[in-house]
Amino acid sequence: MNPQLVSERWRSVGYPTQMNALADLQVESLATLRHHLRPGSQVALVDYPRHPNSGDSLIWLGEKAYLQRLGVRVRYVSSLHHLSEKQLRRRLAVGSTILIHGGGNLGDRWPEPQRHREQVLNSFPDYRVIQLPQSFEFAEESSIRTANSAFARHPDLLVMLRERQSLKDSRSAFETTSVVFCHDLAVGFGSREMSNVAPRYDIVWLHRTDGEGVTGSTVPSCTSQVTVRETDWGLHTIGRRCAWRALRLPEDIFRVFGRAETPFHFLKSWSFDRMAEVSVSWASSTLASGRVVVTDRLHAMVLSALIGVPVVAYNSSNDKVRRIYEESFAEFDSISYAATLEEAMEVAVSLVRGRHIP
Repeated sequence: MNPQLVSERWRSVGYPTQMNALADLQVESLATLRHHLRPGSQVALVDYPRHPNSGDSLIWLGEKAYLQRLGVRVRYVSSLHHLSEKQLRRRLAVGSTILIHGGGNLGDRWPEPQRHREQVLNSFPDYRVIQLPQSFEFAEESSIRTANSAFARHPDLLVMLRERQSLKDSRSAFETTSVVFCHDLAVGFGSREMSNVAPRYDIVWLHRTDGEGVTGSTVPSCTSQVTVRETDWGLHTIGRRCAWRALRLPEDIFRVFGRAETPFHFLKSWSFDRMAEVSVSWASSTLASGRVVVTDRLHAMVLSALIGVPVVAYNSSNDKVRRIYEESFAEFDSISYAATLEEAMEVAVSLVRGRHIP
């Protein structure tokens, strides 16, 4: 990482305040974490995102970077699919802190991570648990009651929310649970220089194809005179799929041969970090292949800004992008926001046609 080079790039294209905005987010987030995590302490970090969603990988790397700056040692890691109570207790003393990976799955839209969260709370009542920054999204009252029951039973739980509406909703839903605000931790990843990737398209349109995306999205007619690459996160080549499977092997082996994890846990930790780094590197190359990025993915917006690529974000179906943009990223000069895809593309086309973007 070379923040000075990235800062010079930002200034060269008219982003004079972006480095300050990034630094402010990092300082505020670090202060919040420091208030709840003792420097030099040992923790577990669970719910590693094994899926090829580069946004979740970016959050993981940001979390690890903040913990390193705090001097907090991660003694145990696990994914959604392989949390070993025996191994965690072996590596981390009772009364220590378990951190649950942050993101956008506190709710019933994505039931598997929510069940995993509740499992952690039920299995480890004798540990402190901190849910790293999340967004609140429940559709069913029954799901809220189930979550509230699991949260209320745990004697030492703290839930961090990454925007104010989620903070308000969580306080209302989980009346006996401690909740605090903390910015999305992806910015802990920091700025990166992507000068080795030359843009091949005028616009990279990276958009959701899952339930959080806006249905029926097609390339607007205003883009007829520019080149547009349409894509999403994912493993789009055979080489990437093979590399991903190879990096998943340590945890897959430990799932079968549990005893081997005790002396070789460091291999699983290494593979998780490497998977996240590779995922974010691939995503960065995709985003940097455009002169401008248009996206409804929150962390495509964040990562574009961190690597110095102008980005126009538009809202997801659950209002997540708008909320977090307004909460944390409105001061980033390289990020523009539009309410709809059509408006976002119009802004992107005007940037391509009317502004020098190296």
